[in-house]
Amino acid sequence: MRQSGLNSGNLEKDYICFAVPTVLSLLVFSLYSMVDGIFVGQLIGPQALAAVNLGAPFMNVLFSVAVLLAWELAPSLPPQWARENGNRPAVCLPRTS
Repeated sequence: MRQSGLNSGNLEKDYICFAVPTVLSLLVFSLYSMVDGIFVGQLIGPQALAAVNLGAPFMNVLFSVAVLLAWELAPSLPPQWARENGNRPAVCLPRTS
């Protein structure tokens, strides 16, 4: 049986499987910020663009905290949910073979 998830035995492959989606989400978030800046700057004006740019670091901090919590809590929550659901981990974290 082929193992999946963090039990595959190849730490580098597991790390890449987690890092690639995170990096892609950061790229999408940055692209969204750039497109938002273009539309706000062209349609509303420079003062609105300045306001959006003041809020951008705050959004980056919120996004970073969300990614941090997802990375840190993901390994610990499914066992807790399994205990609460009568020790049925398949309900919480389905595995593919």
